[in-house]
Amino acid sequence: MKKVSLIGVIIILIAIFSVRDAFAWRWILYYETSFKGRVIDAETKKPLEGVMITANYRKQMMGIEANTHDVGSQSTVTDKNGEFYIPSYTTFMAPWYLKEEFTEIEISKDRYQTDFFIIPVKNVNVVKSVKWKDPQHIESIEQEVMEEGIVYVKGWSEELSDREITLIRSNDYPFFPIKDAETKIRNMEIPFEHIEGEVYSKNIDDLWRVWKGSVPLPFTVYTVVGLKKTK
Repeated sequence: MKKVSLIGVIIILIAIFSVRDAFAWRWILYYETSFKGRVIDAETKKPLEGVMITANYRKQMMGIEANTHDVGSQSTVTDKNGEFYIPSYTTFMAPWYLKEEFTEIEISKDRYQTDFFIIPVKNVNVVKSVKWKDPQHIESIEQEVMEEGIVYVKGWSEELSDREITLIRSNDYPFFPIKDAETKIRNMEIPFEHIEGEVYSKNIDDLWRVWKGSVPLPFTVYTVVGLKKTK
């Protein structure tokens, strides 16, 4: 009878975890995707070798005062082409940590700071123009779903113009249609002059833009990041 009872308990436990397997595994298994991209000089557009790239993996802890736990980290440096790759990361976790996990990517090079990111996107809803009825009310918005392109993400800097600050604080990123975007980004076939010209010369309401929430996180897809020398 004891053996039968034990088998019954095991069957029940298997059934419970079969139903809740995804939830249970999220508690005890930490997983993060790989990260990849290229680092270039924001002004010369030349690759930067030897830039330290670190992925810091963190998880939120349960409790009255939520705090975070450092799960681990992986680091690498860019090669002569400015490219880097950090493989996916998996480890076991104690069950009292929540699923809320996140990764911070650190980019470190002496006398440099982040200036911009260029990220490939697919099938995004693009706002092509906005027409205002008055300063508080929009009359119409021209939108279209674009199959492929890139977004230009400006980084924080002490030397930002008012226009750059407006773009950063908005809920959108400037969008530029490019076919086979990721391949062209890998090959550095990026129309920098066109991008920068459009961003800084056009009225913000006529600049093609996409909602930030529809853009992949930097480096989860092949991303180019531009670093600018500090004074």
